[in-house]
Amino acid sequence: QLQDRRRQVQQQRQGRNERQWRDERQGRDERQWRGERQWRDERQQRDERQGRNERQRQQRDERQRRNERQRQQRDERQRQQRDEQQQQREEQLWLEQLHQRQRQQLQEQELHEEQRWLFKLHQKQQQQQQQQQQRQVAEKGDQPVAQLIELVEVATMSNEMMNTNAFEDCKFQWTLCSTTLPICLYI
Repeated sequence: QLQDRRRQVQQQRQGRNERQWRDERQGRDERQWRGERQWRDERQQRDERQGRNERQRQQRDERQRRNERQRQQRDERQRQQRDEQQQQREEQLWLEQLHQRQRQQLQEQELHEEQRWLFKLHQKQQQQQQQQQQRQVAEKGDQPVAQLIELVEVATMSNEMMNTNAFEDCKFQWTLCSTTLPICLYI
């Protein structure tokens, strides 16, 4: 009976040891499983964070590249506008200078024409006055003087032609030798 009691106590102790061992093993397994699950969760969260950070970085880089392209396009448009404005200013200045030269040439031409007209008018008035004086003198003379009047009129016409540069080397000098006789001398 004592042996049975010992055997029973030993079996109980062995049973307790086995349960304790199973409990400890189960606890170890649960702790290891929880540790692995926590590690997997943390790794998954870390990977997700890295993925989000990478996507955000790519989006940020894309925004920077887009902003840089827009800045370059804006700078190019501004440069083209400046070049066009500069070209327009240069063309406008060239046109203004051209118009100014044309106006100046026209004014000089008009002044030259006016001077030529006044010069011709003055010459014509002088010639008419000379012819009038010659006729008055001739009316007081006799028949040979009438022939001299024709000579004087021919010389006057030649003088007009000279003023138009038809005769460049011809010079006329008029002298009144007496009160009744006009003489045309060719020099």
